[in-house]
Amino acid sequence: SKILKHIGCTSVKIIPCDNATPAVTTALMRSLSELQPDYLIFVDMAVDQDPNQLVLLKQKYGTQIIVIDHHPMSMDLNMLDIKHVNTRSADATAYLPASYMMYKIAGKISREFAKDYSWVSLIGTIGDHGIDNCQDLVKEFSSAYGRIATTQKDFSQTKYGKASEFIMSAKASDEDGIEKARIILERAINVDAFLASETLKEWHAGIKAIINHVVNNFEKDAELHANIAIYTIKTDKRIESVVASVISDKFPRMTVVVCRESGDRVGCSLRNQRSADLGSLVKNSIAGLKEARLSEG
Repeated sequence: SKILKHIGCTSVKIIPCDNATPAVTTALMRSLSELQPDYLIFVDMAVDQDPNQLVLLKQKYGTQIIVIDHHPMSMDLNMLDIKHVNTRSADATAYLPASYMMYKIAGKISREFAKDYSWVSLIGTIGDHGIDNCQDLVKEFSSAYGRIATTQKDFSQTKYGKASEFIMSAKASDEDGIEKARIILERAINVDAFLASETLKEWHAGIKAIINHVVNNFEKDAELHANIAIYTIKTDKRIESVVASVISDKFPRMTVVVCRESGDRVGCSLRNQRSADLGSLVKNSIAGLKEARLSEG
C-alpha cells in the first residue's frame, strides 16, 4: 500500500484474504467480481495452487494480475500471462518472507523509501521467522534505526518482535483483526506508535494467556509416537501455528504437529528443527483433497 501510494496510485483498495486459507475463496472472488479491477496484486498468497479463478478474472474483465509470494510453488503463473514473482522459482529451498520481498521491491523504486520503511518489513520478517536469511534487511534497518539485534532469536525479544506478536494476536482474536492491525500499522509513524494501540494491547494479552495455557498442557495431553508429538488443541482462536513454534523451541528434538478443529475444517501446523522436509510430507498427504491448502511459513 505504501509503495503504490509512493508512486502515485491514489485509488488503492485492500482486501484481506481468508484467515483459514491462502487461496482465492468464493467470497473473495465475489468481491473481486464486484470491483472489476484493472490491476490486481496478490501478496503472500499461494494462489498458484488453484489458478482457475485468476484466469477467469483475466478473461472476463481484462484484469492484469501480479502475484508476489514466497510459498512453495505449485506452478509458474507466468505461463498464464500472470506476473508471478516468487523466490522459489530460482531456488526451491529459499525461505524469504513476503515482507522481505516487498522491501526488495521498494528498494528498486527508491533506496531511501525502502530504508525509511525497513522497520515495517522487519516486523513481518520476524513474524515469519525469516530474519536469519535476510541479513541485508537487518543491515539497512540497523543503519537507519540503530543496531539492536542480528538473529531471529534476538529480534523476537525486541519491540519489533512484540509488534509481530501483536499482529498474530489480532489475527487470532477477531474476524477482521488482521485488517484492523494493518490499518493501525499503516497509520503508525514508527513501531512505538503501533504498540501504543489499546485494542492491540488487549488482544495480545488475551491471546498470550490462551497460548500459555495450551502450551502448559502439552506434555499432559499430547499424543506421543517416538519423537513425534501430535497435539490437538481445543480453542476457537487460530493459534496452532504459534503454539507449534513455541513447543518446538521447548522440545527441539521432536517433530511437533498441532491440530485445531474449526467447523468442518481442521488446521494443522508442523514444526521440526532438524532436516525433515515437512512441506513435502504435507503436500503428499493432502494430494487429492479438494479443499486442502498448504501454507508454509
